[in-house]
Amino acid sequence: MTNILDIIGPIMIGPSSSHTAGAARLGKLALRILQERVVSAEILLYGSFARTYVGHGTHLAVLGGLLGFDPDDTRIREADKLAKDEFTFDLVTLPEETVSHPNTVRLRLRGEREQLEMVGISVGGGRVIVTEIDRFAVHIDGESTILVIHSLDQPGVITKLTALIAEDSVNIGNMNVSRQSKGASVVMTIEIDSPISPSMLLRLKAVAGVSKITQIIP
Repeated sequence: MTNILDIIGPIMIGPSSSHTAGAARLGKLALRILQERVVSAEILLYGSFARTYVGHGTHLAVLGGLLGFDPDDTRIREADKLAKDEFTFDLVTLPEETVSHPNTVRLRLRGEREQLEMVGISVGGGRVIVTEIDRFAVHIDGESTILVIHSLDQPGVITKLTALIAEDSVNIGNMNVSRQSKGASVVMTIEIDSPISPSMLLRLKAVAGVSKITQIIP
């Protein structure tokens, strides 16, 4: 079925749904995953993002997203000036670097307490996919409610987490577990049909082996 965004595109500031609107969405998704204000940011643009960022305002869109702006926020046009009052940032362009998608950005963020490294791609029509969180492979499109859970790779953690989610009367639509080596750390992404209650989030965070939980609500 054809999506309306494929026909008219998203409401946005800037000339390109993939290079501007998508870039802003990726910046804002990173901010939501970090869960606190950005203190410093390193923005690495690859492929087409790197080659055309000046004309499309891709760097401004990413900065706008990191400031919490939506793709249609007119402040994106001066996001570089506004960002300088909020956090330090470096822009790196890597047009010849080999990546899986031409519209790729890697964000290395530091907040007041947390840090995040995120890779995202803009696939057209303002739609995006987060493909890495802290070097773990993920698949997050920002269209559904997602739990991002950092934990130890040990028996029983997944069972306890899913049991608590069910206790909160929340249905799991999809789940992915990414690990780099056996018995080390994992990042789980759990797509759920409705948000987890604040009280249950606290119980999930208290599960032995869990180090961090982020709930992303569209």
